[in-house]
Amino acid sequence: MVSRDGELAAIIDWDLAGPGSVQSELAFIAWQWVPLWHPASTRALGWEELPDIKRRLGLLLDSYGLEDRSDFIDHVITRVVLHYEGITTRARAGIPAYIEIVRKGHAENMVRTAQYLRSTRDELQAMVTT
Repeated sequence: MVSRDGELAAIIDWDLAGPGSVQSELAFIAWQWVPLWHPASTRALGWEELPDIKRRLGLLLDSYGLEDRSDFIDHVITRVVLHYEGITTRARAGIPAYIEIVRKGHAENMVRTAQYLRSTRDELQAMVTT
């Protein structure tokens, strides 16, 4: 994160960097920063109370100016699954940093999050399209 005068000015992310679509990048930001983790994982990340997801998703997508929000939650689910696959593939290849991510349970949190997002997909999608 880059801040200016104590305010968020930019988000820069280099790990697993590569070309991506606007939907994919916004999906990643929504997953990480709204956040759209499984509620237990959200609490483990330091949230004492779960955030107002509808408000935070709206702020993100409105601030970006995203007009086509159809299937946005599907993009989030896809991004979580792709991230999980990338991490576990690298861990199986013996890359120490990714082995540690898996050992610490982060990959399992992604599985739980993907399941949660699938089970609440319609409710979450309604939040971004209304």
